Amino acid sequence: MKKIKNLIKFKKWSVIILLLVAGIVWQYIMVRVEQKKYPPVGQYVDVGTYQAHCYSEGAGDIAFVFITGSGTPCAYTDFYALQSKLSENGVTISFDHAGSGWSEETNEKRSINHLVKELSII
Repeated sequence: MKKIKNLIKFKKWSVIILLLVAGIVWQYIMVRVEQKKYPPVGQYVDVGTYQAHCYSEGAGDIAFVFITGSGTPCAYTDFYALQSKLSENGVTISFDHAGSGWSEETNEKRSINHLVKELSII
């Protein structure tokens, strides 16, 4: 009886581990597929320690800047509709900080002063 219970436990854990591995493999494959399917729009700007992605639209004296923040993985995709609408009134810029959206990662310390410096470069 104990052997049967152990066998059932083993099978349950095996299924859980198999599903976990399958999920990891699926995620890895889909990230590669989507990187090819959805190339970056906009341009890259050298901000010193990495290449930052930004997208601009519109023209004028008024500037609207959209940046990634808590829970915002990519400024372009998250703010596209708003950015398009506001571009009628001025220049709009969406900017991905290091490691967000299409921007490269960096080992530079992420302080508010450093983030403001990066924004001033674009």
